[in-house]
Amino acid sequence: AKATGGELVLTMADADGSEVFDPEWLGEAREVSEERIGDGEIIYVKGCVKTAAQTIVLRGANEYFLDEV
Repeated sequence: AKATGGELVLTMADADGSEVFDPEWLGEAREVSEERIGDGEIIYVKGCVKTAAQTIVLRGANEYFLDEV
């Protein structure tokens, strides 16, 4: 939410128990895509309007191997 200018929403339920969606909650990004990497899917949010952020995804055979990297 911080990178895209959106709002963090914990629940979409209102006081009556109905679900409500307000488009003002959404942020902005140039591109949102999902790509398969190995056995999982990664969601990329590119071109955020509020900040530039970088993420490094480390994959390994086990947690011990990743701790060594």
